[in-house]
Amino acid sequence: MYACIDELELFRQTVVELRILVKVLKQRGYEKVGAQGFSFGGYCCSLLACFEKKLDFAIPMASIGHFIFFLFNLLTLKLTKNFIYNIK
Repeated sequence: MYACIDELELFRQTVVELRILVKVLKQRGYEKVGAQGFSFGGYCCSLLACFEKKLDFAIPMASIGHFIFFLFNLLTLKLTKNFIYNIK
């Protein structure tokens, strides 16, 4: 499970930065601020919609279906890469 911590931090930082962007756009006078994303962007869009109350709309497309399966796939991929690259 520790192999996925970098990806979790990536999601966290992405949402933090997008929330800052929404705040700045609202401060500059934009009345409606929304997000749209595809694939990884769709997942980030979904996360942003969960945590940002000032977001007026969200359009996630082809987002990750199930987070636990996503983490499992990341872990499997990392273990496979480590195994392949460490063969001597």
